[in-house]
Amino acid sequence: MKNLGLIVLFAAFTMLIPTASQAAYTMHNRTFSTFGELVYYMQEYLRAWREVYGYEHSSDTDEAALATETHVDDFEVRTSSARDVDADSARLIGKLDFEDSREVTVWFAYGTSKTAMTNKTEVEVLDGRGLRTFDRKVRDLEQNTRYYYQVIGENEDGIRLRGSVRYFTTDIDYRVNNSAIRLSTGSPTNVDDTRATIRGTLYLSKEPYAYVWFIYSDDEDDLYKDTRETRRDVDDSRTYEYRLRSLEPEETYWYRFVGEDTKGTRAYGALRSFKTARERTDEKPTLSVTSASDIGPYTAEITGDVDMNDFNEGVAFFAYGEDRDSITSIPHNYTRFSRISERGDDRQLILLDDDLDRDETFTETLKYLDFDTMYYYAIGVEYENDDGDEEILLSYTRQFRTKRP
Repeated sequence: MKNLGLIVLFAAFTMLIPTASQAAYTMHNRTFSTFGELVYYMQEYLRAWREVYGYEHSSDTDEAALATETHVDDFEVRTSSARDVDADSARLIGKLDFEDSREVTVWFAYGTSKTAMTNKTEVEVLDGRGLRTFDRKVRDLEQNTRYYYQVIGENEDGIRLRGSVRYFTTDIDYRVNNSAIRLSTGSPTNVDDTRATIRGTLYLSKEPYAYVWFIYSDDEDDLYKDTRETRRDVDDSRTYEYRLRSLEPEETYWYRFVGEDTKGTRAYGALRSFKTARERTDEKPTLSVTSASDIGPYTAEITGDVDMNDFNEGVAFFAYGEDRDSITSIPHNYTRFSRISERGDDRQLILLDDDLDRDETFTETLKYLDFDTMYYYAIGVEYENDDGDEEILLSYTRQFRTKRP
């Protein structure tokens, strides 16, 4: 209390130093002929104010200074990190150093705004000496929400102190779906030592579109990585695929399919996992294509991936057309891309890269298609194999049907 009085008096003094035209000190519309009279008045004023209101001190911290604590000689309170945080509850932790106090009443204030922590836990009266740790369980919290909190203490003399402001974020309750969309996490495909294709299915219901992506990592309890968001319209395929790269060999990865409706409400698919294979040497190029998207009466978008693995100087291409056999027979009939012939509507080719040395994803928009027609497509690569011979590899052949105009 003495320290606070000196601080206030110092502030008053610095503001009230008389000028040449000022013969006295003024405070609260009172005039004092000497500085000593002013100090005596301020001491009596603070003593009376404390008896009526007690003394409260709030810490004005921000997120970059959450470790700052406030205390006077009477006692000290500290806000510690929250524990046992889940989707709808958390345990708040505080510490109390009695110092010169015999009894301190403690509680926590918390809320979703750092400047308006309007919720309050039950109070607890602590007595003793030394350092004490105490906690309170808070319930009925909102999932995936940041909460701010701080400990508050008041001793037998009415002195009230606040600890620093800290925060925690509640977990996501994957069982709850308040979104207008539904999601299903699919099984992984094309898993090798450093890559895997993960899939999800989107059910839009009455929504015109949604944004989808995956969250994943090698920690089942912390899916801290995510793929890029992709907009999926009602005319797109319900199945969405993504090729994960640069994974660790012989490692288990966990993933979920995530979507967000037009109002920004998220939905989550089930948790799935896969284990990458042992690291390989002299591995052939690997190829994959995803489901076609943006399908119209005369156009469609196709996407494929080529990973050259331990080889280089590949020639990557798309093959598509209305005759499935004309596509699937390419590796059996040809060893060089330049020798593959086009066959009108049955088979068309698109050169993607004639000197590919790495893993790359290609996307092309097919144009001038016939409406209400089934089309087949695959991605291929020409490369020089271990024997020094040219060889063509082809991915799995997928299909789509163009729409009616």
